[in-house]
Amino acid sequence: VEKLFAEEQQAYAAASDAWKATADRYQNVEGMLEGSFEANQVRWLRGRALVRAGEVFNGIEELDATLAAAVEQAADNSPGNKQAKQAASQLVLAAREELAAAHYYGARLLREEGRSPGVWKQVSETSRQQFRFLAEQTAEAGEADVSRNLQRNLERVLDLEQQDRSELVGRPIPKD
Repeated sequence: VEKLFAEEQQAYAAASDAWKATADRYQNVEGMLEGSFEANQVRWLRGRALVRAGEVFNGIEELDATLAAAVEQAADNSPGNKQAKQAASQLVLAAREELAAAHYYGARLLREEGRSPGVWKQVSETSRQQFRFLAEQTAEAGEADVSRNLQRNLERVLDLEQQDRSELVGRPIPKD
């Protein structure tokens, strides 16, 4: 069992290093595309990679910036901008979903570290709000399967908030 645990930890470390290298490459690409819509899409990818590399709160910062820029782009009412506005709206939804997951992981990590409920519950609350909003929006749009998956993620956040800390310790972090 100890050997398997060591191999698992080694695999997680290798995956984390690969995701970090990916995030660094995305940062380079984002710099080349600076100021364009595509740069914001790359920022979203970089935020995802940082979260997966274990740099959850750095990833959250990138995803927050992505969301703010995408919301602004989606609200642009310039004539002849329908396709760009639609792409920005899709990026808003993707960024919200990734932010919800990142906040879940962040809250879980804070809880496992033994941080006070005042700290980790704020992070968890953000996750819960995002998943709920997305579940409601997709249900209204008639995307029942997507809405059910988002609802399940919302339930996972609620479970995290209601479980005793001892129930979390030693459990693996859920995989994507």
